[in-house]
Amino acid sequence: MKDSFEFDQDIQSYLRETAKWAKLLGILGYIGVGFLVLFSFFVKGIFEMLPETNMQQIPTTTLSIVYFVLAGIYFFPVNYLFHFGKNMRLSLESKDQELFRDALKNLKSHYKFIGMFALVIVSLYGMLFLSAVVGFVFS
Repeated sequence: MKDSFEFDQDIQSYLRETAKWAKLLGILGYIGVGFLVLFSFFVKGIFEMLPETNMQQIPTTTLSIVYFVLAGIYFFPVNYLFHFGKNMRLSLESKDQELFRDALKNLKSHYKFIGMFALVIVSLYGMLFLSAVVGFVFS
């Protein structure tokens, strides 16, 4: 049984291109996190400039906290994706097995985070749907 296998030029090319896109998406994700954090600090001023609406009944402190928490949650998958792209590119250039392993570890962590987050969101939607049905039945 063979313990290792080699990457041909096509595989290296695919990984190199994937790493470029992952790094780009990571950078764009960092920018998005920055905008969420900025918005969380300036949400009160933004809402004061808007005309009177029903949305202004929501406390701006609550919105600030929600946007700040969303930025914190969004940071982790973005960070994993960026580090995958960076480490993959470096590992292919230097033929470094340890960097390659770290790159794949970050990719695994990215997908694991996204998968768990998706399960949480689907569960919340399910509970919301069930509570709406129960509320409708008993109203």
